[in-house]
Amino acid sequence: MNKIIFLCSFFISINILAIENTGAVSAATGGAGAGVLEDVDGTYLNPASIALFQKKSFAASFSKYHTNIHMSDNGRDAFFPAALAYTKSDENQIQTQSYHLVIAYAVLPNLSLGTDISLREIKLEAMTDKFRQTVVSPAICYLISEAFSAGLVWKNRALADTDLIDILDQNSTVVFGLGYVYDKFAKFRGDIETAEHEKTDKMIYKFGIETYLNDWIITRIGYQNDNAHSLNFFTAGVGFAGPQFGLHYAYQSEARNIRDPLHTIDLNISF
Repeated sequence: MNKIIFLCSFFISINILAIENTGAVSAATGGAGAGVLEDVDGTYLNPASIALFQKKSFAASFSKYHTNIHMSDNGRDAFFPAALAYTKSDENQIQTQSYHLVIAYAVLPNLSLGTDISLREIKLEAMTDKFRQTVVSPAICYLISEAFSAGLVWKNRALADTDLIDILDQNSTVVFGLGYVYDKFAKFRGDIETAEHEKTDKMIYKFGIETYLNDWIITRIGYQNDNAHSLNFFTAGVGFAGPQFGLHYAYQSEARNIRDPLHTIDLNISF
């Protein structure tokens, strides 16, 4: 009976899934970022990337449906590159919150391995029960050159099953991303993401461009072609990246079966 209720609730909302609950930087660039070094929300995009940043940082991201808070530490005194994060979403009658431990290690100066280990809790509004499971996201980050970078992430690999239907609790994906920096003026990023057991025509394509108007002001545009959920939408944003803190805003345009545009704002502090 529980699965019948879950099935009914899920298929009502399956076609109105929006961009992931990362942060405003990636949200403004179509959700891409698995293959770039991104200190604001790289913790979620590619867990391995935190080993290649020699600093400590705190970041929080807020939107109508999502909240993310994390702190990463790879400063001079850090014994091991790591991050702690909390994420929460309430969308499409599905409430999810997760507690994350991210660890990484630089095998070489330009190559790092890492994983996100999280305890996830899922609840549907139609049910009173909460379902918990442990999820991991192993990743690789590789700086090919000063201009090119790449990343590979196996996202949300569940270590335990629940009474939920598999599309809710066994929804891991594989993401391959590339990044290119042009003359410290523009940064291009692109991801290809595919879900397990999905056909190749159900892939998700993400693309974004960042341009630096000066040392501090950044503009962003992006596009996502989500064949898995039949969603296509544009994104845009602007950011202030100061030496001590950053403030970023992202806008996602309306997509089919999404009622409202999505606005996201980030605050990050380096120390």
